[in-house]
Amino acid sequence: MSSGRMRPIVVRHPQDPVEAVGEADALDATPDIETVLTRSPLFGVAAQDDGEAPRWRVLVAVAADRLQLARDGLNSLP
Repeated sequence: MSSGRMRPIVVRHPQDPVEAVGEADALDATPDIETVLTRSPLFGVAAQDDGEAPRWRVLVAVAADRLQLARDGLNSLP
């Protein structure tokens, strides 16, 4: 694949024919991929401020790859 686009490779069984085609295309493209990136959920802690225009603010950076690390960060706040 020379276009430089990233193509997702999902590790699960496709639920419908359209998704199955996308999975097959991604699998066919793997020999052309030089670098494989993995991604998973990231966790952090955010709080919503009260007020006329409520806004969210991040209390613990959304960078932990495990939920427990975000909980530990919350527990460490003053």
